[in-house]
Amino acid sequence: AATFVGYRVSRTKGAFAAALGTALPSVIIILLIAMVFNNITQYEVVQNIFSGIRPAVTALILYSVIKLAKSAKLRDNYNWAVALLAVTAIAFLGIHPVIAVIVAAVYGIFLRDRLTCAGKEDK
Repeated sequence: AATFVGYRVSRTKGAFAAALGTALPSVIIILLIAMVFNNITQYEVVQNIFSGIRPAVTALILYSVIKLAKSAKLRDNYNWAVALLAVTAIAFLGIHPVIAVIVAAVYGIFLRDRLTCAGKEDK
């Protein structure tokens, strides 16, 4: 939205300035945190804190997966197959998650309708 408003106000320069103004504070904060984090990771207290946080992060990720699965219409067999293939490719074959998402998108854009239409014609 900021980039769009910047573009409307001052075309390309405005869009660039708005995007930079939106992203730069986050980048600076992350860099500062990374510098501090790099210096404190050797302390046992910090290691214990992160050992305690890991299960909570895992639970949050699992909760997100469950919520996404509900909205992803996984009742359809083709969607289950894509989801299971993506998990298998990422977990066991070492495929990068971005590649799995791109392949799933290509499947959804180009192949999904052809496969479901062919299945409906058979019935």
